[in-house]
Amino acid sequence: MSEISPDELVTRTNDHLNQYISLADNKASILLTAQIAFLGLFANAVSDLSIESQIVRWGAILSVGFTVAGVFLSGWVVYPRTPKPETGLIFWENIIEYDSKEEFRDEFKQLEDGRAQTELIEENYDLATVASSKYCFLRWSLRFTAGTVVFAVIAGVVFLFF
Repeated sequence: MSEISPDELVTRTNDHLNQYISLADNKASILLTAQIAFLGLFANAVSDLSIESQIVRWGAILSVGFTVAGVFLSGWVVYPRTPKPETGLIFWENIIEYDSKEEFRDEFKQLEDGRAQTELIEENYDLATVASSKYCFLRWSLRFTAGTVVFAVIAGVVFLFF
C-alpha cells in the first residue's frame, strides 16, 4: 500500500465512517419495512383464524413481540443522533450558529495550522461512536427478527400439521 499523509488518512477515515453510517441506516430501513410488512400480514392472517392450541397462540404472541422489539431497534438505528460538539466547523448545527455565510467563511480563513485536521479528527471520533451504536442496535434488531421468524414458523407448523 502506498504511503498516505495524516491529512489524507483523516479524510479517508471520515468518508469511511460516513459510508458505514449510511449503510447502517439503509439496512435498518429495509429491515424496518420488512418488519412492519410482516406485522400487517401476520395480523391480517391471524385475525381470520380460530387458534385453539396454546403453542400456536404463544408462538404468534412471541412472534409479534419480537417483531415489535425489532421495529423499535431498527427505528432507533435510523433516528439521527450525531452528538453536537460545543464548537466546530464541520457539524451542521455548529455551522448554522454563525450569523452569515461571510462570518462562517471568515472563521475558516482564521484556521491555524493543524486546527482543520483536529476538527476532522474530533468529528471522526464522534462519527465512530455513532456508527458503533447504530451497528449494535442493528445487530439486536436482526436477532429479534430471527426470533420472529422462528416463532412464526413454530406457530405455523403446529397450526398446519398438529
